[in-house]
Amino acid sequence: MIKSFNSILAHSLQNLGKNKNEKNRITIQVAGDDEEQKKIVMKLIEDCGFEPYDNGNLENSWTQQPSSAGYCCDYTYEELKKVKSNSKQTKESVKENRKKVFGNFAELTGGDFSHENVIKVNRKYNL
Repeated sequence: MIKSFNSILAHSLQNLGKNKNEKNRITIQVAGDDEEQKKIVMKLIEDCGFEPYDNGNLENSWTQQPSSAGYCCDYTYEELKKVKSNSKQTKESVKENRKKVFGNFAELTGGDFSHENVIKVNRKYNL
């Protein structure tokens, strides 16, 4: 059993990185206004075993915040791309979703805070 919410989120980073040519690499979103700095961050993400996803500029970074489409869902690049393209979220709806999900997380997970269950719940609500 994972003991804290932070360790639930850290589990993927600590345990699920893969070599570049392996299938089903998890994607991590990146947003920034400086393209050169963003390239550096994306290279670091690759070096850590994950697939970088260019999420645009900082103005668009709200689309990768808690309770936004794909947030902490362990998606592959193609899965995340599809979820984000199908998402109808707005800044306001993400804030409302965050209140709903965070305020009821224990209930939504049924008290099962295993990594697999948290990912399942995130995938259900972070659309």
